[in-house]
Amino acid sequence: VFIGLTVFTFQSRIDFSFLGASLSMGLGVLLVWGFCAVIFGFYDGYYYALFGCVIFCGYILFDTWLIMEKLQPHEYVLAAVMLYLDLINLFLYILRLLAASNRN
Repeated sequence: VFIGLTVFTFQSRIDFSFLGASLSMGLGVLLVWGFCAVIFGFYDGYYYALFGCVIFCGYILFDTWLIMEKLQPHEYVLAAVMLYLDLINLFLYILRLLAASNRN
């Protein structure tokens, strides 16, 4: 998934800057959803994990575009950390998605 999204971003010349605000809001919704699930005791793991996968796939597209178009070469550490966190979070949400689908 990560390699496919990265290759897609490199091959297409789409300006992914429009995703920035939507992804930030989506991550906020994911955070509030997680807090509410802990506080109020409801948990719908499948949809939570699916939404997390979609958000972090979007972040892979956005951050790869950001690295290609906006970041300077001396900001390579920031670029590596951004993609590393996207990859780890996507992996964790895929695991949650698989675990939730096995429970049903």
